[in-house]
Amino acid sequence: MTVGTGTAGAVAAGGYAAAVGGLLVAPALVVSSAGDRGGVSGAGTADVVAVSAAVAGVAAVLAWRRAYADDAALPLVGRWSAALAALGVLAPLAAALPALALRTAAWLPAEAATRPWTTPAVWGASLGLAVLGWVGVHRAVRRWLTPAAHDRRSRAGR
Repeated sequence: MTVGTGTAGAVAAGGYAAAVGGLLVAPALVVSSAGDRGGVSGAGTADVVAVSAAVAGVAAVLAWRRAYADDAALPLVGRWSAALAALGVLAPLAAALPALALRTAAWLPAEAATRPWTTPAVWGASLGLAVLGWVGVHRAVRRWLTPAAHDRRSRAGR
């Protein structure tokens, strides 16, 4: 049985979308759990979890569409190779960029840092950058693996 556009393909694409969403929500859940253990109430991190869930929802839909798409120009192995390569880039970006963004936000002046929207905005922007990196790698690998792109380059003399 191959993982194409049938039922097995839909299940595999759903699993891939869940992995993408989980990678984006996991750092917020870790921060929330660490805050609970450190004496900070969970209400203080609920906004970060909500922003992560919103970004993860959009990314999961994109992931499902990319993994389940019936692309005749790219073989099935190429499709899943691009998806897994992009997942390998998303994992460190989703963990590192929010941490770096919060570290940078700690240097903001007190009047900007105490606003209730600062942390969720910085967190969401950093996750947005992680998703853009994931999409960029996915597109680059798909383009690199597409046979028609190689044919066009060789005919152009590159």
